[in-house]
Amino acid sequence: MSLRSKYARQVRRTLGSGYHAAWFPDTPHAIGAYGRMEDDVFIARGNIRDLGVQYHIDQDTIPSALELNASKGVAITTKVEGATNSDLPHIPHASAGLGIEFKAEGSFAIAAEQVYEDRIVNPGALEAQLRTLREQGQWDSSFRIVTGVLRMPVATILISQASDTKLELSLEGTLTPSIKELGKASVTANFHWESSAVMK
Repeated sequence: MSLRSKYARQVRRTLGSGYHAAWFPDTPHAIGAYGRMEDDVFIARGNIRDLGVQYHIDQDTIPSALELNASKGVAITTKVEGATNSDLPHIPHASAGLGIEFKAEGSFAIAAEQVYEDRIVNPGALEAQLRTLREQGQWDSSFRIVTGVLRMPVATILISQASDTKLELSLEGTLTPSIKELGKASVTANFHWESSAVMK
């Protein structure tokens, strides 16, 4: 099984079956995009607007914070500024920092200070238009459609590319060592050591 498949399955398992991961993680998907699932990842073929389908988007204006780890297989170790933690030998004594251990390939940690969830309004009307297109032979009902997206202006996404991967990082701009802080634009993460490759 590929890395992207393992990552996508863990995201779906953590967030719920209605959510699918983009690959690569910074790949944008527009609402209304249609396509197929390949290796557990959505591959866009076009947009239903190009087929004459009309829809409206409810754009979220009230952000929420997101701190998300793979439901299993991620362990966090912390160190506050000026303290010593023998489990995190590579982080400078004067810095706050984190140690993250990923048990499995595809395990992940995601943090974003502001997350907006935009969605199509009235999906029932959308279904009616697609039904008409299918009856006219212009729509394949096996296509998937992006009906909502999680929009993150700033985010940190870490994905383990191997099993039993560890990394150590220090944080500038905060005194609180946590995954949540990685999602803040005002916080800088400095990576000091990793045992295997981690996609950042």
